[in-house]
Amino acid sequence: RDEIANDGTGSIAVNTVWIEWDLGTKLPPCAVGEEEYLGECFKINFINDDEIKFYSSKNIEVYAVVYGTPERFRVPNCSPVTPGMAIFCAPKKENLDAFARFTGMLARRYDGTHGNGKISGFVIGNEVNRNEWYDIGCGTGTPCDFIRWVDSYADFFKTAYDSIILFQSSAKLFISFDHAFSSVYWDRSQGDDSVEPSISIQTFLPEFARLVGNRKWSVAYHPYNANPFSPVFSAYDNANFGKITMGNIGMLPGWLQKTFPDKPEVYQDIKFTESGYHSDGTSAGENAQAEALCNSFRNVLGTPGITTYIYHRMVDNIGEGGLLLGLRKLYGVYGEAKPSWNTWKLMNRPGNLDCGFEL
Repeated sequence: RDEIANDGTGSIAVNTVWIEWDLGTKLPPCAVGEEEYLGECFKINFINDDEIKFYSSKNIEVYAVVYGTPERFRVPNCSPVTPGMAIFCAPKKENLDAFARFTGMLARRYDGTHGNGKISGFVIGNEVNRNEWYDIGCGTGTPCDFIRWVDSYADFFKTAYDSIILFQSSAKLFISFDHAFSSVYWDRSQGDDSVEPSISIQTFLPEFARLVGNRKWSVAYHPYNANPFSPVFSAYDNANFGKITMGNIGMLPGWLQKTFPDKPEVYQDIKFTESGYHSDGTSAGENAQAEALCNSFRNVLGTPGITTYIYHRMVDNIGEGGLLLGLRKLYGVYGEAKPSWNTWKLMNRPGNLDCGFEL
């Protein structure tokens, strides 16, 4: 952590999972290691607690990615693609008050005035335009009602927003999307595609904006490559795949400004909260990863409106279906740096400016 903090890092993302804080509606008095809020005890997640406190002390912004519905609050008929994905079942409408208590507790505990550090921004859900990550009870063969899907998420977001701003009036809230941008390619609800339905950003956001009214929001985007197992991105990714990647990222702020011209916070404060490049375990693959990372910085620096770029991830993860996105290795010598580590670490160092920073 010290190395990351001392290498010019500006922000990190922390997965803040509701179910990991849940004690099953335990009433006060609360024990040591618990936090009381509105008549309910929450179990402090000390991993989250330590991360938020440490990085805040280094003046690094912390973005909490908030998800993980406890079982008793989940919508009926939720059918996750694997059992471990059940935490991404949406909460029932009648249980949104429980989500309000959780998000309100986080906003109060991490407002920067209680000695616990500060959460600077809240990402509400993860890739909520994909059924596997925000499941209202459709998918795996059951067609989805897109209007009901967006309506459910809008209620989820409004609940979080209204509870968070009670303690942090200037807090920023974000909607997390994967790279499925085009309505031509990515509005899928029928036939074989109903296994893992998706809603395009072009379809999702206008309806969402209408439902949340005057509440302020911005986009937390994941510009993964069209083929995540290839480090190659292209200016033609939308034309060929209907996706916005690092190759054509100018389309995102352009479309946001055109679609929401009266909401400058939407197109002037875009966060990339998750994005990475595959290395195939060979020297050539690792060098290609480093080159892709460098080129991605050039494109981010050359695109107005992008204020944060968080790389995913620091170390390869065995649970990502064979993707080796880490800047350090999982296999072989654990933690050994790949060439991309030095690219990430050195690109904005004075005297070593590269990857667009020299311009």
